[in-house]
This record gives sequence, structure tokens and C-alpha cells, in this order.
Amino acid sequence: MAPLRLRYAATLAVVLAVSGFGGQVVGTKHADEDADVDADADVDAEDQDQAVDIVALTTDTFLEQAESGVPLLVYYYAKWCKHCVTTWPMFEALAVVLRDRDDLALTVAKVDVEAEMRLAKDQGVSGFPTIRMYRDGRHDDFFGERSVPNLVRWLERKMGLAMHKPKSVTEARQLIDAHPVAVVGFFADVDSEEAAVFKATSAAVDKAVFALIDDEELFAEFSAEDGAVVVFKKFDEGRVDLRLEHSVDTLAKALQRMMRPLVAEYRSEEAHEYFGARANANRAMFIAFLSRRAGHFELLHDTLQAVALESVSNVSFLAVNVDNADNAAVLTAFGMTNSTAMPAMRMYSFASMKRYQPRTDRVSADAVRDFIAGVQSGALQPIDAVREAPEPEAVEAENGVRVLTSATFDQEVYDGRRHALVMFYADSCKHCGTFKPIFEEVAAQVSGMPSLLVAKIDMGKYKPRSAGVDIVGVPYVVLYPRCGKEKPAVYDGTRNAKTLVKFVKKHTGLEDQKPRRAKGKAATEDREEL
Repeated sequence: MAPLRLRYAATLAVVLAVSGFGGQVVGTKHADEDADVDADADVDAEDQDQAVDIVALTTDTFLEQAESGVPLLVYYYAKWCKHCVTTWPMFEALAVVLRDRDDLALTVAKVDVEAEMRLAKDQGVSGFPTIRMYRDGRHDDFFGERSVPNLVRWLERKMGLAMHKPKSVTEARQLIDAHPVAVVGFFADVDSEEAAVFKATSAAVDKAVFALIDDEELFAEFSAEDGAVVVFKKFDEGRVDLRLEHSVDTLAKALQRMMRPLVAEYRSEEAHEYFGARANANRAMFIAFLSRRAGHFELLHDTLQAVALESVSNVSFLAVNVDNADNAAVLTAFGMTNSTAMPAMRMYSFASMKRYQPRTDRVSADAVRDFIAGVQSGALQPIDAVREAPEPEAVEAENGVRVLTSATFDQEVYDGRRHALVMFYADSCKHCGTFKPIFEEVAAQVSGMPSLLVAKIDMGKYKPRSAGVDIVGVPYVVLYPRCGKEKPAVYDGTRNAKTLVKFVKKHTGLEDQKPRRAKGKAATEDREEL
């Protein structure tokens, strides 16, 4: 079962989604993983599994494998998903490689999410394909470019096989010089509790090379004491010394923040890292909107760098190049346009999921400090980045689907006379564009149900005053029961008209009313009279 809505990390989810940001800020998936469905595509699992031993898991057999003590690598797929079809040969090739790697002993498995809907739901799998490793009672999803070498390196790290152990100063310095970030642990006793935390942390941080030095004669060469963890970086301060007074989780989060510069330049392919909830819990994000053509990056680099260093414990800094057309959605997400005066500042709180605007957009060290202090103290009130479009003169229907606005949402949806099936969408969202004809087909199929309103509202233009549910992405479909006696039902089935019509019948009690298919202009005009 693939969810209809895009699931974003609980951060800038709605804001970026309705701004056409697509799936680039996906809590756990790539932008293309919830893309258009190829109805003719299929994963011929039986033929493809003949060459390798890939276990087909079910709801009944999953726990036995997951709790067997042997690491489990699972490929969650849907037969209709074109990306699953594209990546399956790679996963099969990976299984062949793993079969010959005694040091990577694990069970390779697959789950057909349509056949095993309950298992997929229980595991929180919301995009396809998902490649997930289960080990020691926890799981990790693979986020990188899907290739056999990348997955092998990822598995080696997760299995604790990627730790370097240099035996000389030359070897250690070569390792440090060859990577943007190198994390080196100095432990005379490699079996100590602190060393165990360091080793476990190396499996949780993907974008750095880890090394362990146990020769005390080398400690002095790097000005390190026993038990120290030193982060060598090719940017910012160059070196950060840590003491292992952390759990694996807290140390991993600290290191993840060090993987990028103090003031990172926004890149859409890394959006999930900037806005991912797991790495940024209880933090805030300061965002500078700058024009590279106007020289803002060079002019303000030192200013932002200095304040970022002061605030590194609880604020992340991000610079967005407004000259890049691909970044337009980020401006929209913060209620800005190309005509907004630059440079400009905004902030986002991961804890409250609120956005903030300073009293002035004059960018100086003191202004940035005051802005951060105002947000953290509560002196500044959050802003609403969704700027509503003017209400149209008349509310119309499009292909049998009623068009709602902020002013008409409540009166149409909560009028008490009928059920309401509402699609929340954004014109700039490509997934919404793909789903639009499917939703219109649903409207045609249920047009014989007079007590049902089929409607839509553009979240890029309007904000319903009482949606009744948290809209966590677009497209998002909700069924509002008549009279409001029951809670709204959120649709999370596959993107096809047949399944959605079944959902409508189930939640409205209109199963016995035979829907008639709308035909031609006259049928559409009948729907406009609702």
C-alpha cells in the first residue's frame, strides 16, 4: 500500500509541499520515490529471484526473521511502482554480491507491500522502494544513490566493518587528507565502554570516514588524549575536539551537524538533511536568502559565520541562493517572492514547526543575533507563510470537482447535509497534477451519490480555517462525514479510482447506491449545481 499523500519529516512538510517543493524534503525518501505510477509496470518476483536467495516475507514470517539475531535487509516494493521495477535488478545484483561476502552475513528479503499491507503499515513504510536494514532491535533506511557499491559501503558501515585503523602518523594523515570530514577516536583500550560508543556511532553517521587509533605513541602527534574524539574538517574551524560524554544518539546528532559547514549553502538534493526532524529536534534553522550575483555571499560570509559559531549548539544556518530558479519553492515556503528585497532573513523552529520573520531584513551581526534572541525568547510571533489569493468572484466546479477557497471551505464541507470528499493540493506540485485526473474520475464514478460533495482546495493559494486534520503533504484526501458526528477519515490507499471509490463507500455508508458514470458536458454541469 503506497500512501496517497507524500510523507514529509515533521518539519517544513506542509509549507514546502504546497510550494511545489515536491518530495525533496522527504523525511525518509527521495523525491522520485513516490512519483507517477506506471500501471503496466510489474516486478516479476518469481523469475527474478531464481538466481539468488531472496526471502519473500509476510506479516506472519517477518518477526521470526527480524528477531533471529541475523541482520535483515529488506526491499519493500509495489508491483505497479516503476521505480521498483527500475531498481530491482540492482537489488538482485546486490544479493549476489552479499552471497559471496562472509563478513556481511545477513538475510536478504523482500516485501510486496500490496500483498502485505498490514506489515508495511506496521513498519511505517510510506514510499517505494524502501531499502531497510534491521539489526540489534533497530532499523535504518538507505537514502543514498541506489547502486551496488553505495549499498555495500552502507552495509559495511552499519555492520561495523568500515572503521579504519591506521598504524602510523603517515597513514592517519593520508586518511584525514583524503576526506572532507574524518572522525578519529583515540582509545588505548579498544574494548572500553567509551570505545564501544564510538564504534556504534560510526554505524549511525553515514557521511564521514571513521578511524580508531589505539597506539598511545600516536596520540601526542595529534595533540589528543586517551578517550578523545577529534573531528577533522576541510571547512570552518578545521578541527573540533570532543569528549565521549555522550550516548550514541547524542554523539551521532552532534557529528551529523558537523558534516556540513556552519553556514551551509542550500542544495535541493540534500534538503532532507537540512530539514530532517531526527537531526534537528529541538533546534532552530536560520535561513539567509542571498543573491550570489549581487555579491551577498561574499559580503556576508564572515558575518554569518561568526554568529553561526556562537549559536552552533541550538541553531543551524542555511544560505539560499535566490538566483537559482530551483530554489524558488523555498522562497514560497517562507512567504516570499522574487520581488522580495534581498538579502532577507527567516527562521524556522523544528520544535514548534513555526516560521519567523525579523522586524527588519537588514543583515548584520547584531541584527542576526537580535532575530535569533527574539525567536528563542518568544518576543517575536510566528508568521503564516501561506499568503492567500483573493477570493474569486464565483466558486466553480472543474470536471465535476467543486473548487473551494478559504471563505467557502467551512460552509461547503460542514453544511451538515452531505458527506464531503476533499482533495488538498497545490498547482505547483507535480504529484498533484498526476493525481488530478484520477480524482476527477472518482468524481465521475460517484456522481450518482447526491449526498456526497467532491471538492478540492489549492493549498498554495488558500488556507482552510478548520481542516479538522493535520495536512501533512499534498496531494492529501480527506472524507468528512455528514453532520460531523465522526472524525474525518484520511485516505492512505493506492492512487487509483477504484480503491478510492471503495474508501468513499466504506466511510459514507453509501455502498448500496449504484454510482453512475458522468458522461459529457451535461453530466459535468449537473455536478456544478451542487
